[in-house]
Amino acid sequence: MRHVAWLVVLIAFGTAGIDYAFKASAAASLSSSEELVSFFSKFYLATGIAALFLQTTFASWFVKKAGIAAAVGTLPITLVLLAPLALIEPSLLVLAFYRGGASIIESSSYRSGYELLYTPLAPETKRPAKALIDVGADKLGAALGGAFAVFLVGLAPDSTVFVLVTTAIICGIAALRMALQRSSEAHIGPLVDALRDPGLPIETRIAVAGILGHARTRRCASELISALDSESLAIRVAIAHALAVSESFAEPKFGERILSAIESELLELHLLHTVVEMRELTGDSADTAVVAQHLACCLLLLSTMAHAHAIENAIVALGDGSDLERGTGREYIDNIVPESIRYLLRSETGNRHVAAAASRIYHSEERPGPPSVNNDRSNGPAFPIAALLISSFGPHLTANYSVCCP
Repeated sequence: MRHVAWLVVLIAFGTAGIDYAFKASAAASLSSSEELVSFFSKFYLATGIAALFLQTTFASWFVKKAGIAAAVGTLPITLVLLAPLALIEPSLLVLAFYRGGASIIESSSYRSGYELLYTPLAPETKRPAKALIDVGADKLGAALGGAFAVFLVGLAPDSTVFVLVTTAIICGIAALRMALQRSSEAHIGPLVDALRDPGLPIETRIAVAGILGHARTRRCASELISALDSESLAIRVAIAHALAVSESFAEPKFGERILSAIESELLELHLLHTVVEMRELTGDSADTAVVAQHLACCLLLLSTMAHAHAIENAIVALGDGSDLERGTGREYIDNIVPESIRYLLRSETGNRHVAAAASRIYHSEERPGPPSVNNDRSNGPAFPIAALLISSFGPHLTANYSVCCP
């Protein structure tokens, strides 16, 4: 949080100087108050519409594809890349383009990534931290930037714009360096601790799993695999989804660990339900939802090892296809799955209701919350049933976390 606070101060300091240069140029170029009101109304209308468009069409996709650090880094990059235009031609049009571009990025991709930096915090910590940083650090940076601009006006009025734009470049470079470095390896440890912390809300831990998956590093993949011993089935499903998108499985030892996790998942399931019970499960059964989560978790983990496309086709066929297609889907699974776990999967894939529910979970159409029956490996009370919604940062954050059982 200290790094986030410094990031906010740097950006507020740099943008305050640009804001002053832009408004001073407008005041000098437009003679009447009517012209100023008309100009600024059009400016804020244009930037607001552009920010809304980017937020709805681009920001979430960018966070999903590039990650949090890159999304946060878009604002510092904008401050740096657009600055040469203002240095070469510090006209009102150029300064408006510079200030407007920074404002649009700040309200779209930057904000989409920045808000996710608070994800690992518990609610009782998040609220005061956000208030302190979002208000305190931001206003501190803006006040310092305004004071610096006033100082420059008195000291060197002819060079004010040049110095303020140069300062924005320096602040942008420093903020970009902080965003890219401090948001990667340095924060994996706290994120993993949050993922494993049973005291945190389960939706927070699910969101953290998604963040680690989209980091796409070998260390994150290794930590996620280690966390597959979680006591919560919902957490294990979220980790499986995260591993499926992490694309960090170059080392053979990852495959061995994943195979071991799949076998443990299936053995636990067979301790809870016999083969006969699983074959007789119906579509409206609470046990069907639990078995489907186990199955989806295993198939997501299988898709990280090899033949992901074939597994996806098989799941579609098993859940929604005709009898012939379901038979072909089971044949795919039999050909792909290692012999050591093949017999454990046959009972689940043979039940149409289980396969259909697992297909929805696999494709993120239905992300389960913690079921109230046979969910936890611990003997503690089940988490309360709730409709969980996590927004932004990829499919694991944008999908609705729906309840799968009463």
